[in-house]
Amino acid sequence: MRFIAMRNLRNDTSKVLAGLVDGPVIITKNGKPSAALIHLNEELLEEFMIENLLKDKLKAALEEFDEKGGITPDEMRKRLGL
Repeated sequence: MRFIAMRNLRNDTSKVLAGLVDGPVIITKNGKPSAALIHLNEELLEEFMIENLLKDKLKAALEEFDEKGGITPDEMRKRLGL
């Protein structure tokens, strides 16, 4: 994994972006990690978006569980039509 100063990213954006096929790049600001860049194609973008959507839905479900509690196994079978 490469580390690149934000200044270098500004000066050589095309070169940095072209190098993403070799692996992720960590952008530093004042010597500290500030951002990460990864190579994306259409397939990876779709996967990234789906993963984030699922993560958001799971987080919401866990928050609801914490607030309201769960359901009994009998209620789950009833909801599933079993």
